[in-house]
Amino acid sequence: MSEIKNLFDLGGLSILLWDKHNLPKINLSNYGMFAYRYYDAATGYWDYDHDGEPTHYQKTGIEIHLEVYKVLRFTPKGFIIERFGEKDKFINHSWRKKFAHLSLQQAMESFVARKKSQVRKLSAQLETANAAYRQGLIELTEMSMAM
Repeated sequence: MSEIKNLFDLGGLSILLWDKHNLPKINLSNYGMFAYRYYDAATGYWDYDHDGEPTHYQKTGIEIHLEVYKVLRFTPKGFIIERFGEKDKFINHSWRKKFAHLSLQQAMESFVARKKSQVRKLSAQLETANAAYRQGLIELTEMSMAM
């Protein structure tokens, strides 16, 4: 169980965290039905100046975590999960994009699809920003030459 970083229960919401791609070594089936959602989090630390003020965040990597939600009940169209501190959430079986899934594999496939979409969107934004930056440099150079 050394891969498991944290397992706790907050009013019915069980959260299980571990380093990426390590599967849990405990059997959650003894505790009822669960739905799963993976998410990523950057890891790192702050550099501080001589006065103790943070100056720069040094990113050291990415961890993939798993959220485990208790399924409260099933309906003919889907299921309802309990979310600690938030309103219970309905998940429709027919939705293409679901918040949480009933299997770890489906949850990981959903995570990969979300990250692929994020990369596509951010790549397009970066391409646009680079083009605007280059155009701005050209116009700045032309302005400088005109003076």
